[in-house]
Amino acid sequence: MLVRFIEGAFWNLEHKGVPVSALIEETVAWRESVGAHAITPASLGARARGRDIVGPLAPALRAGAIVVHGRDRDGRPIMHVRLGALFGKGYSAEQCLRYAVYTVERAWRARARGVEAYTIVADCRGFGLTHLPPLPFLRAMFGMLSRHYPMRLGHILLCNASASVHLCWRVCSPIVPPRTKDKIVFAREGDRALVARYVAPAELPRALGGASAYEYDAARYFAEAHA
Repeated sequence: MLVRFIEGAFWNLEHKGVPVSALIEETVAWRESVGAHAITPASLGARARGRDIVGPLAPALRAGAIVVHGRDRDGRPIMHVRLGALFGKGYSAEQCLRYAVYTVERAWRARARGVEAYTIVADCRGFGLTHLPPLPFLRAMFGMLSRHYPMRLGHILLCNASASVHLCWRVCSPIVPPRTKDKIVFAREGDRALVARYVAPAELPRALGGASAYEYDAARYFAEAHA
């Protein structure tokens, strides 16, 4: 953890005038305040009813808005994101942030020994400006990840990136940290060769041109060991 924070501070003991030790103390306090290590499907409001999931975030959870499954070519856990299903009506910013924290923590628990990061594969089909969450929420999301999970991100692959996705990016890019920008890859629909540089086809869902036979089932997913 100390090494990640120092690397995040560009190998200095201070970042923007704040000692790295203070940044770590802030993260420890934040983790305790939100219960990051103890967020469970039940605390997200996900309750099983037979083979169904009910609760405030049920539409996003049923749709598999964020699912941890598979590994990229560097052995990092993959967080599969369906952007069109992630932000919906009736979800509060706090609920979405807790869902994001739960998923990052789940990816951390699912990692292999010696792996310190994760990769995000986002399916952008159906995503446009109407799905774009408020910029204060996005600022809070990127701020949380950069402050409390430094140097954990491998890459973000934006698959099926249409013109509307690039338009959304122009709106959001000013609030994205420069380091994160360098890790974002835009892949147009059908550009399998580009995606395959980062994720083997066997680890990609068929909807993205891969060969993975994995089928998401919400009730089973939230009952797995790493949940």
